[in-house]
Amino acid sequence: MEKRYKLVNLDRPDRLELRMHDFHASDVPRGCAPYSLDVLADSQQRKLNKLKVNIVRENQKYLAIHPEVRALVALLLRYIFAKFPHFHIHRSITDFFSQSRAEIENAVTEYLLEK
Repeated sequence: MEKRYKLVNLDRPDRLELRMHDFHASDVPRGCAPYSLDVLADSQQRKLNKLKVNIVRENQKYLAIHPEVRALVALLLRYIFAKFPHFHIHRSITDFFSQSRAEIENAVTEYLLEK
């Protein structure tokens, strides 16, 4: 499980301490205000939950009928790990996508044929 640091308010509000805690999917994103669970009415929350489930299903369907997306991500990761850029990961991603469209399409096609 991923570890994250969390600001913890001790006895006094003027003293803050960073403590390590396990990452949880329901954690508030860094830099955001805490979630207010009482903002939405029950019916609104149910609609929001249904919407989230439907979006996930649509994304899964899209990825199922477009294996080239998964292939592209796999090839990008393979490229990055082969170069192992300790400090310049953005540059490596830029280099990968700076290849010609034909090169990337050929690589995706070869990857899909391997599978």
